Amino acid sequence: MIDTVHLKVHLVRPACEKGGFAVLRTYKGGLNSKLHAVCDGDGHPVRLPLTAGNINDIKGAAKLLEDLPAAEFVLADKGYDADWFRRELLQHDVMPCIPSRCNRKIQIPYDVTLYRRCHSSAD
Repeated sequence: MIDTVHLKVHLVRPACEKGGFAVLRTYKGGLNSKLHAVCDGDGHPVRLPLTAGNINDIKGAAKLLEDLPAAEFVLADKGYDADWFRRELLQHDVMPCIPSRCNRKIQIPYDVTLYRRCHSSAD
């Protein structure tokens, strides 16, 4: 399973100016980061990379592909619906279970039962 959470950070300005906050970016009026989580089938996190808040989910997923753990399938939400991401998963013999975005002209089928079962067990 792959998902992302947006983290809003409140820091004192002089602390930011000293450096060491490379993943924090001004976005929507403040400093933000995104935590991308890759979890195993039981919902336990196995990878937790941090990116700048203005990086979209699918670009963050590109970093996750480098060291993706062995899996039969990958469950992700519509934010990860990209042809290149699906191709990469298939090249690693991993079946994508990702719903298509509503603006996709041709909807790509996915295992709805698996998606709902895993999605509800993660809550």
